[in-house]
Amino acid sequence: MNGRIGIIIGRPYYTINRPQLKGILRECFRSGRSACVFTLNEEFYDAHVFRQEWNVLHAVSFEELSGVIYLPYSIAKDETKSRITELLKSRCKCPVTVVTADRVPWPSVWFDEKSQFASVVTHLIESHGCRDILCLTGPPQMQTSRSRVQGWQEALTAAGLPAPPERVVYGDFWEDSPRELARELTDGTRTMPDAVVCGNDRMAVTLCDSLAEAGVRVPEDVIVTGFDGIEEAELHNPAITTCMPDWELLGETAAKKLIALIEGRVPESGAPPGHRLIFGESCGHSRPRTIREALRFNTLEARYMDTAINTLSLSDENAAGLMNSIYNTTYFYASTNYPDKAEFAVCLCTDWNRTSFSNESELYRTEGCTETMLHMLRDGTGTSFPLRRMMPEEWENQAPSAVFFVPLYFRDRCFGYTLLRFDGVADSYDIYYLKFCREVGSALAFFCLRNDYRSFAYRNYIRDCRDDLTGLYFFRRSRQICERTIDSARLYGETLYLLVLHIRGLRQLEDAMNRLEKDKVLLGTSDILVGSCRGQEQVFIAEEGTFFIIGSGIQPRERAENLREQITGQFRTSSIGHQDIVWLSSAVRLIDTAGLSGFSEVEEVLRQMREDLKQEQQPSMQEKKHRLRLSQLREDIYTHPEHDWTVAKCALELSVSQSYFLKLYRGCFGTSCSQDIQRSKLAYAKKLLLQTDMILQDIAYECGYDYSHFMRLFRQETGTTPTAYRKGAAPDGSPVKDKEQTHD
Repeated sequence: MNGRIGIIIGRPYYTINRPQLKGILRECFRSGRSACVFTLNEEFYDAHVFRQEWNVLHAVSFEELSGVIYLPYSIAKDETKSRITELLKSRCKCPVTVVTADRVPWPSVWFDEKSQFASVVTHLIESHGCRDILCLTGPPQMQTSRSRVQGWQEALTAAGLPAPPERVVYGDFWEDSPRELARELTDGTRTMPDAVVCGNDRMAVTLCDSLAEAGVRVPEDVIVTGFDGIEEAELHNPAITTCMPDWELLGETAAKKLIALIEGRVPESGAPPGHRLIFGESCGHSRPRTIREALRFNTLEARYMDTAINTLSLSDENAAGLMNSIYNTTYFYASTNYPDKAEFAVCLCTDWNRTSFSNESELYRTEGCTETMLHMLRDGTGTSFPLRRMMPEEWENQAPSAVFFVPLYFRDRCFGYTLLRFDGVADSYDIYYLKFCREVGSALAFFCLRNDYRSFAYRNYIRDCRDDLTGLYFFRRSRQICERTIDSARLYGETLYLLVLHIRGLRQLEDAMNRLEKDKVLLGTSDILVGSCRGQEQVFIAEEGTFFIIGSGIQPRERAENLREQITGQFRTSSIGHQDIVWLSSAVRLIDTAGLSGFSEVEEVLRQMREDLKQEQQPSMQEKKHRLRLSQLREDIYTHPEHDWTVAKCALELSVSQSYFLKLYRGCFGTSCSQDIQRSKLAYAKKLLLQTDMILQDIAYECGYDYSHFMRLFRQETGTTPTAYRKGAAPDGSPVKDKEQTHD
């Protein structure tokens, strides 16, 4: 890879830049070298476009290059030129050759523009008898501008004509200065000359148009000439007389000088590239008008409409479809002249499709590239390669080739760059490929925008599907989530179990206390439900105070009953219960998925279960009072385990029969009174074992057991003996782990 030559060029499709690039590439191929061409294609006075065009230079890895050729004359903005110069000074350690007339800290090449510009002036003097010739050139700080003024002066002096300084107008090599000159010539500020020689064709074209708008005829009233030989001068009406330097030979000369520097040789000195005059109607000559490029443009426009990349890519639903559309239409633009020698690749930053809802500080990348890039394939997947390598490993072939780097962006959003490789073809890059790359950038932006919109819509959907207080999904808005659970159960042949839980007394709680207390009950209940459920179980809120649980798995009935007992038990014993006012009722139902018609059937079963729960008889005021006294009684059992608790004494405490007491107790707490007494006493025994030195017989008596029954019961419940528990280890020496946890 280090045999490659880097080329930094602006607008390589432009008439005077394309032949220079062709000459450079041809000489590279002749020497057996490949080239990486970094293109800055658009220089609008727009901060977004400027920054994104500059981004392609982030892909330059000077360590991978053996030399660099820089063409500042191809770049319009002085700011861009300055930044590239600083980039080369600070980072480039390999030889550099610059194609320029200006003074630079590297070897440079240029043509003798002074004599070439003088040849245009001489033609006007000798062939058209012009004596008063005005010179419109570029900015005075540019060597190119000054050289062309010198050529104008020498030609006039050689013909014995005066060259007054006031007949020199320094402009901008663009359109503003010729417009201003046309205004001055037509309003009398400046006297109308016999001819105006312009420093480039762009200014000549604009001057002709501006004069025509004011009623001044070219060439009848004034002759206008240009310089550079761009195609627009040839196609203009009138066609512009111009001077075309041998741009291709200039490119070859630059490449030869760089290769000599790379190889440690002294560059050969030779005559500067020549030129030819192209005579047009703007000085009175006539020539057949070419429509070659116009016809080619129309052909490409027709292809563009036929392929409709802008509409094809916008309809793609995923990255695979998008990349497939891009690669399928590449051959129309990337290889119009050499379809069998072109290869195309899209290289994207790893965060190219970052959503606007990410937690990053920026919504999307606006500058630079990621350290790792993705070579996107047709199927939407990407193979990674380090940015410092500039291109995928498979592209690093040994045959001489030219790889064009074009930035991919949309407004201020940076995506990466495209690669276009031509093996052994020097004249390959044109504006139609650039147009294609702009469409790719637009398609990527639309794809990301649509993903953002879908994400935003889904987030809104999820937000609307959730209860603001509990965060649980509303059942009526969560059909898709429910259907996934149903489909999963069908797939594995499992039985669905449905659990409906309804909190009674919420209205009375709000009336007796406040809405905040009611919300605490709802929030606490949802926490219990979520904490009790596991993988294949989904919790929904049906309405205020009513919850649905849908699950599936092995042993569905046992799991459903255990889940119900766990939830109701935690509800009764938690601090949110308000057992004197609210309580939790529940119902369980199993559904065989083999004969299940779908979500609607599950929905109907849950609705019926909910209605059945609501129709259950509400407890009387007497029962509510019993619930309050039972809660206090249970608290006493666990607080004072040393008391002689029996079911008979507890029933007597509530002034009810033992059978009714047992029913009330299990209904409130989901367990029997005897089990709570036993758990309380065992917890008390553990405390005595660990905190006192009482002998086991005394501990058994203190807890209300005879010794043998206490020993048997303790081992049954804890899995170890009292002695081992006191020592903190089981008989085999492993840490003690109780089989039954104590009451919270």
